[in-house]
Amino acid sequence: MKISSSDSIRLLQMFSKSSDGCLPEITLYFKNNEDKQNTIRFLIDQAQVDQNIVLWSNKFQKDIRPAKMSKGELAENLESDQHIQLTDLFKMPEIGLGIFDCLITLDFRTGDVWDRDSIDGLIKLLLTLKKTFKVNSITLDEDKIFFSDEEIEFFRVSFI
Repeated sequence: MKISSSDSIRLLQMFSKSSDGCLPEITLYFKNNEDKQNTIRFLIDQAQVDQNIVLWSNKFQKDIRPAKMSKGELAENLESDQHIQLTDLFKMPEIGLGIFDCLITLDFRTGDVWDRDSIDGLIKLLLTLKKTFKVNSITLDEDKIFFSDEEIEFFRVSFI
């Protein structure tokens, strides 16, 4: 589904509605693993990562701890079906980063943590990812809304 002005209004309402505990997801689809990996590196490099988590590595058959790694090492060692929390990413509230085959998800809480600066940060992030890292498509899974460059720009101009 293409985004329309009524979709944009619904999106803005979704971000600003009070948190009901659900975590909407933005899904980024990639043509290949290299593009996905480059995006993961970028996201981790631009954000702060929770240093207290422990992730199980199937590849190494041991726990990996972000506190003991550089951001580059963490990005290289993240595997499918892992999830980490990112903060200080493009002025947005905490964002969850889910890693899967040929896609990543960005999940987030709704509510008053989203203001104009954080919504603008999300839009800038989506435009950067589409233009720089060959993201094949971006959807808001809750409503199956597809975001093209023009539609993201329309949302930005209409509400920011």
